[in-house]
Amino acid sequence: MEVAKDCSEDYTTITDAVIEAPHWAREEEKWVILVREGVYIENVEVRREKINIMMIAEGMEKIVIIGSMNVLDEFSTFNSLTLQHYDTLYAHSVHQFYRDCHIYGTIDFIFGNAVAVF
Repeated sequence: MEVAKDCSEDYTTITDAVIEAPHWAREEEKWVILVREGVYIENVEVRREKINIMMIAEGMEKIVIIGSMNVLDEFSTFNSLTLQHYDTLYAHSVHQFYRDCHIYGTIDFIFGNAVAVF
């Protein structure tokens, strides 16, 4: 499944692609969402029942995801996500792996209780 702002792929928002992803219980299967170049202004939530979703960006300098929820607008830490994050990177739990990426931000930077490899 692919996401592109220019309407050339299956979806124009990352959120719509996540909503359409199936609920799978088998760990060996992955649902891949390829995000094409663009600026995505949305808050993406991957719900608990959506397991084994893998998002791949077309390139780290080609994709920007901008969220706008924050504490000043009365959103809590857990409700102010852009992409399941509050802080610049909120590695909340379980195991997370980050490769070939740049992480930029100004709030708490990297925070959470996950086992993470950068």
